[in-house]
Amino acid sequence: MENRRSVVRSTTSGFTCVIDPNGRILASLEPFTTGYLLNDVPVYTGRKTLYTRMGPWFEYCILILAGLFLAAAPAVFIRRKRRDHERKS
Repeated sequence: MENRRSVVRSTTSGFTCVIDPNGRILASLEPFTTGYLLNDVPVYTGRKTLYTRMGPWFEYCILILAGLFLAAAPAVFIRRKRRDHERKS
């Protein structure tokens, strides 16, 4: 759905289905059954999505911020511990 592409999934022991560019399942077979599936597959011809154009930059930013917070956490803990110890003295 992030890339607005249709998905045709064919398996020998799983979920066989056709999914449109909006993520809706258009047709499917019951899992672990023998059969075949005939369905029209819609093709998205519109503009590229933001995710397709920019890539996973948002996820990378979140990972960097989480790393910075995790790296700063011990320093904040130590500073608070010292401040509490000084107040008690």
